[in-house]
Amino acid sequence: MRSSQRDALPFAALSLALVLAACGGGGGGNDDPAPASSSAASSSVAAAVVISGTAATGAPIVGSLTVKDATGATRSQPLALADNGKFSLDVSGLTPPLLLRATSATGGETLDVHSALATVSPGATVNVTPLTDLIVSNALGTVAGTAFDSGSFASLSASDLNAETTRLTARLQPVLGALAVSSGTHLLTTPFTPQSDPIDKVLDILKLSYSGNTATLTNIATTQAITDDVTVKAAAESSAPAMDNTTNLATGAADVSAIIDALKSYAALFVNGQPTTSAVRARLTTNFISWDLVAADFAAEDAANTKNAGMRFDNFEVLGLNYTQDSAVPRANVSFSVIGSNGKEFDRVRNMRMRKVAGTWLLHGNRQCVEMNARKRIFTNTDLNGTRYTTGIDFTLSDNTPANCGTARNVAVGYAIIKGPGLPAEGVRYNSPASAGDHFTNGAGKVFHQLSDSYDRKLIDGIPANAPYTVTLYDTTGHTFADDYNSFVNIGGVASGGDTIRLSPYE
Repeated sequence: MRSSQRDALPFAALSLALVLAACGGGGGGNDDPAPASSSAASSSVAAAVVISGTAATGAPIVGSLTVKDATGATRSQPLALADNGKFSLDVSGLTPPLLLRATSATGGETLDVHSALATVSPGATVNVTPLTDLIVSNALGTVAGTAFDSGSFASLSASDLNAETTRLTARLQPVLGALAVSSGTHLLTTPFTPQSDPIDKVLDILKLSYSGNTATLTNIATTQAITDDVTVKAAAESSAPAMDNTTNLATGAADVSAIIDALKSYAALFVNGQPTTSAVRARLTTNFISWDLVAADFAAEDAANTKNAGMRFDNFEVLGLNYTQDSAVPRANVSFSVIGSNGKEFDRVRNMRMRKVAGTWLLHGNRQCVEMNARKRIFTNTDLNGTRYTTGIDFTLSDNTPANCGTARNVAVGYAIIKGPGLPAEGVRYNSPASAGDHFTNGAGKVFHQLSDSYDRKLIDGIPANAPYTVTLYDTTGHTFADDYNSFVNIGGVASGGDTIRLSPYE
């Protein structure tokens, strides 16, 4: 399908996956609370001590697992796609408590999720999920990632981990019960299998975020959110509200699975080569728009592109579900990775809209009526003083089909304002071309925006490969377009009140 970066491999249109799963079959005390604190917490772990568990955010984490001990020593291992989130690591010689960090890397972005063991014994099980991240943050009184980076967690105790696990379980009990999670499930230690067990459905539905020391868990099926000041211990949270809205919860969990199946089904069209245009078109909504292409044009282009052969989608994240805007046509916002026939990720599709039409989830497009891309550029020239670098960013915006961006005033796109790292606070203006299909250009008549011209490249190197840039489209009268296709609530519109593009991490 068409790639979000024009010069990357093309791929099917869609956009993200944060979730978790519980595998069952955990006998042998795996469902019991973490062991009580003892003097072993300050002594070195005995030889041949292997810990195991599952790292997932709903989907299994693909990337790496790192364990850090109380002295700052670390052990790491890769987390391959074939591992399905499972890991087994020898921690012999490490000094507990141990903090675990699972790092996923998709689309040039990284996500760290944490867990912990206060004491260690052979065969210990510990999971690494967004929920364990919150448990550890509460037990430490600071965000887990901060503690891992600083190494300040020597005081972590099993009693604190148990208390915070019990407290979080109580707050989530309505959700856990509604999704048939066993009453004996210990969020920190019960083994599970991603994309299989009931706890996985919970992880699909709940999204964790932090702002300072305040954590927020959001239910994407109900939009209910609960907050947690991680500096406040469980014993002091006598009136912390529970996540008690279970409306559409079972439906939402089932829809997450159905959405992922629909995406896999789309990619499966290309497993043996090029599908027919009609086969691709059947998986798109009537009002599909993506990268400035309507359904018929997109289907024809995607079906004909030989680079799509053998591609598949993975690392799914359902970012939002909407059952209220139109109860007859539920909506979703998703992201996922596009994996080439060589097994390597070549794109990350973000913010793909989907709609459930007559019981079937179809692609609705990213709603961009103007194709947008951004890529770093570095030019070098060597003189007597050394190597001189001219650096900048190519912002390539193309409106190949102006009719896609019509507004209530029926006027065309006049210009775009782009804001982001390295740019002035007021942004930079790119004017629409005289001829449809040509690129928008800046005041210098170019797509290239120069950032620096000097003997170092600090400015461009300081901008991450996936840095976000906000693009706001204006019509010829200077008004922003009526609908914001970056807003999940209003996913019917196609014009921009502020869309986000990212620097390509792909070469």
